[in-house]
Amino acid sequence: MKNILLILMLLTHFKSYSEIILKIHEPIRFENVNTKAVGDLVVGEGTIEITTDNLEVDQNKKFIFKFPKKGLMTNKKRWVQIDKYIMEDSDKSFRMTRERKLVKIFAIIERKKLNNQMINAEDLEGEYIGYVPIIVEQYGQPIVKNEDDNKI
Repeated sequence: MKNILLILMLLTHFKSYSEIILKIHEPIRFENVNTKAVGDLVVGEGTIEITTDNLEVDQNKKFIFKFPKKGLMTNKKRWVQIDKYIMEDSDKSFRMTRERKLVKIFAIIERKKLNNQMINAEDLEGEYIGYVPIIVEQYGQPIVKNEDDNKI
């Protein structure tokens, strides 16, 4: 009898869980790296996809992204040091409001690092691809207390 009761309790708890999946939708790419272009910065763009299988449970959960201060990217001929990573939203956080969300991430390089006389054009050309170790913090929905519970 205890085993049947335990199994029934476990089955009811499994229904309330959901899964949130984070995966790279598109890696960070510097498609047009040109040392003669106007401006001091070169920007690469990538996308992270966040999906949930149960939106009712995961609605309004908060996600905060933390990026490393610097990183490296390559075009398989040359390594480039990334100065800064930024997210589409300036505060690096968002709330889950739909089943699938795409978050854009940008990598920034100063152009003067590319303008080196020792580097020939063949080594500089190509698509720069890199992956970033990102720390993602997840916070659940705020707990709302009833006013009746405080009155004892």
